[in-house]
Amino acid sequence: MAATSTTKKTKKTESAPEAVKETKVKAAPKAESAKKVKKTEVKEEKVAKKAAPKKASAPTEAAPVEASSSETVETPSPVAPSPQKSSVNAPAITMADLLADSNYELKIPRPGDIVIGTVVTLNKKMVVVDIGGKTEGLVADREFQLAEDFIVDLKPGDKVDVYVMENQGSQGQVYLSLKKAAMDKKWDEIISQLEKEEAVLVKALDTNRGGMVVVYEGIRGFIPTSQFGREVSGKLETLKGKDLKVRILEVDKDKNRLIFSERLVSEKDELANAEAALSSVKENDVIDGVITGIKPFGIFVAVEVPLGDKGEIGVLEGLVHISEVSWDKVDDLTMMYKKGQRIKAQVLAINEEHGKLTLSVKQLQDDPWDDFAAKYPEGTTLSGVVSKVVPFGVFVSVSSGIEGLIHESKLSGVPYAQGDEVSVVIDSIDAAQRRVRLSPAATDVPVTYK
Repeated sequence: MAATSTTKKTKKTESAPEAVKETKVKAAPKAESAKKVKKTEVKEEKVAKKAAPKKASAPTEAAPVEASSSETVETPSPVAPSPQKSSVNAPAITMADLLADSNYELKIPRPGDIVIGTVVTLNKKMVVVDIGGKTEGLVADREFQLAEDFIVDLKPGDKVDVYVMENQGSQGQVYLSLKKAAMDKKWDEIISQLEKEEAVLVKALDTNRGGMVVVYEGIRGFIPTSQFGREVSGKLETLKGKDLKVRILEVDKDKNRLIFSERLVSEKDELANAEAALSSVKENDVIDGVITGIKPFGIFVAVEVPLGDKGEIGVLEGLVHISEVSWDKVDDLTMMYKKGQRIKAQVLAINEEHGKLTLSVKQLQDDPWDDFAAKYPEGTTLSGVVSKVVPFGVFVSVSSGIEGLIHESKLSGVPYAQGDEVSVVIDSIDAAQRRVRLSPAATDVPVTYK
């Protein structure tokens, strides 16, 4: 019995560790499950921290998960953050993109452009100008010398118009010209003075047949002889080198044309009375005037028109065409008239729109056609001088102011030259049309044979 009980005790003793072992085995799943849950929570927290943006608000905490002792908790795998795009595959950002985003407009001056620049620095040899390009522009060398008079008044910060030249420096500098820009500015000022009818001072340089060459602000101009007042007309040589007060008449920048008038200043008051003078002049009136200019086509005359009883006069411009100078043919008006000479003329027409007169000198002379037909009836033989040889015949001057034509059909092959003295016969006279038809006079008596 004792042995039996001992055996039982042994079995109980042996079974006890097994029970403890079994208990430990059964409890192990709970501990391992708890550890897994704890590790999962830690991992989720780390993943959440990594995935969360720096400035983002804190994520809402999830409800705690209660792990069952009999079930294994399956933790969802953390969502990995989306990978950033590689800079290798991204499109390159160009300077043009940056400029477009900043709304900055880069202006690249081209040769021939006139741009507004800002003077940066200047010294005795060059002017540095900011023209808004990649590099600053330079006014140097010959262009600096040509514009010295303009540069002397410049200072840093001044805005200037500059002309972009063709050539560039070794480091890409843009060469500029101030002279051309300064000249363009002067032309603009001249146009403004023309519109304002301002008087300006010019320097008289030289004279020619048409008038006087002058210079104004470095630009050459011209005063026609017809635009000088009566006091100096015919005395232009005495004005060389002197300063003259004039008005601008015409400006053409493209043709470099600049025309002045001296009489618009010297006879300003008299010309102001031109409207009254024009209204007092009638056709066929005989006027007095002074020759202000002589051209191949006629002579210009300053017509003096008395106004009222106060001794005031108005001055109008008149023209005597070469065909109205004399009944005789005139080749060179300078052989008959001089500037400054006083003449009388008859008013043929009045241009009220432009305030000018058409004049005639020959109308104050006897008309040779009035009694020509009476003196030289048809069939009369008279002497004359060949005045012109043309393809269709020969013109012969037969009297003062009267020419007749020998048609080529009547020349019989006889050669004629200008200046030849010939004998002619009057075939017909048309006084209304002022035409005379002639034939060569027979100088030899024809020989007859029986």
